[in-house]
Amino acid sequence: MVWNIIVPIVARYAAVITLPVALVLGSIGYMIERHYRGVPTTPYRQQSINDEREERLLNTRVPTVNDMSQIVPKTIFGKNDPDILRKKQKLLENTN
Repeated sequence: MVWNIIVPIVARYAAVITLPVALVLGSIGYMIERHYRGVPTTPYRQQSINDEREERLLNTRVPTVNDMSQIVPKTIFGKNDPDILRKKQKLLENTN
């Protein structure tokens, strides 16, 4: 009998009821997860990630235009030419 009164009220104000219920359930779940997992810690870094990336990029050799001109075939028919493929393989080995 009471459900006949509660259901229309909940249906009418569903948008207003949903937010507080979601906040309460979300914060309870957050607290439970934090209790079992512990407080997250971030590892300490000497350098920033951007500095590490710049240093890594400076240490790698990038193929130059002259290197690439030796690899690119003159026509599409030279695409699978063994000499060009060997040059490409040597260049890739030297860059690493």
